[in-house]
Amino acid sequence: MYPYSVESKIKAVDLYQLKDGRFQMIKDGNLSSYMSGCDYILLENKLADYLDSLNISQIEFKNAIVWNRGLNEEYDNYKQLIVRKYLTEENFVTLNLKGLQMYLYGGGHLFVSPQLKELLENSEFDYLLFSAGFSRFA
Repeated sequence: MYPYSVESKIKAVDLYQLKDGRFQMIKDGNLSSYMSGCDYILLENKLADYLDSLNISQIEFKNAIVWNRGLNEEYDNYKQLIVRKYLTEENFVTLNLKGLQMYLYGGGHLFVSPQLKELLENSEFDYLLFSAGFSRFA
């Protein structure tokens, strides 16, 4: 049994976190309900609230603002997901995958336990894509 990596089916523009905490769009492009990159995972409020209601241990959420500098528009319907459990090459085979678990790999890659994957697959959040282990990293 392996953890599952989580991605969005919708390719979103990359973001850069500014010193003031906002996430600036690097170029014009689409936003997604799930966005991840170098040291961030942003979720639309609806998904964040759903995950928060599941009482998953060692995760938290912070309000996040995405800023389109070119249009000078801010989008405040996001939360930053902070995961305090980490996946490494060393602990990959010994992870606790029972119940609802989340792990962070490399700063911006989210992995979930099989039970959490199943809950999310059967939810309204059909824009999420799951892959077993590191199969999409090759």
